[in-house]
Amino acid sequence: MLLDLAGLRIRASRLGLKSIVASGLDLIFLFSDDHAGKAESLFAAVSGKVRISDPKTVRLRLAENYFEPRTLITILRKILR
Repeated sequence: MLLDLAGLRIRASRLGLKSIVASGLDLIFLFSDDHAGKAESLFAAVSGKVRISDPKTVRLRLAENYFEPRTLITILRKILR
């Protein structure tokens, strides 16, 4: 699991993500730069409601059962590919 997390951190960094935080039923993606061009392609294949709060913040609302660690890693791997 630690190797999975390290791989996700590397992928996120390459995409300009500063952090990914779970808050309630949302995953909050904070980008270092304007993500307008990246957000559409990153979140196109994901089920869940995507909200762009500001030019550097994207919120992804997921079902509660998606927050099991292995499931969440699979979802993040799919988003960050």
